[in-house]
Amino acid sequence: MFRLDIGGESLVYTGDINTVQTLTTNPAEPVDADVFIIETTYGHPDYVFPPRHETEAWILKWVSKTIAEGALPAFKSYSIGKSQELIKLFNTYTSLPVVVGKTVANASKTYVENGVALDFIRLGTKDAAEVLGGGEAVYIDSQVRSVPVHRRVKWATVTGWAVRGCPEGFDAAFPLSSHADYRGLLNYVEENRPRKVYTIHGFSQLFAKTLRLRGFDASPFT
Repeated sequence: MFRLDIGGESLVYTGDINTVQTLTTNPAEPVDADVFIIETTYGHPDYVFPPRHETEAWILKWVSKTIAEGALPAFKSYSIGKSQELIKLFNTYTSLPVVVGKTVANASKTYVENGVALDFIRLGTKDAAEVLGGGEAVYIDSQVRSVPVHRRVKWATVTGWAVRGCPEGFDAAFPLSSHADYRGLLNYVEENRPRKVYTIHGFSQLFAKTLRLRGFDASPFT
């Protein structure tokens, strides 16, 4: 999030904010500004996410079931944000070793250097080979790839788009997102009450119309 003060007016560019507490991040704080430029990735009423603790419980249950079936649970997740939240979830609620791909490992190292405790094993190391070859584990990567194990791999995707269902090619999908959902975006604008709102990305036209119906001066950014 960026704030600029120009000629007596203030402008805030929110980026893709998140308005709820997660295992690795705090919610976006209120910001007093005259003008908002807000990203509306999920600015459609169809995109209201379940409570985070429910989604976390679904993930843990699926992992337990997958391991009981003799398969390796693997997750496709963005390298920054959700991957670290998944690592923290498994570190907190299980004793499972977490093996991660290169890009996830690099991003997670930065989190650790900035005070977020994460326990993970980088794919391609001796430790990763031992874990994947000999017992229960979880795998996380930013893309679906071949995992060096001698057992079946079941892939899940973790994304806000999962509220639409499980995409082809995956065994499961969970609506965990690093971005605010429709309700979170609305609440954030109403809490801060900027004089002017510009919407950008995603459902920018629809969300601007919704804000206008609620009394805001809002338009999509072009």
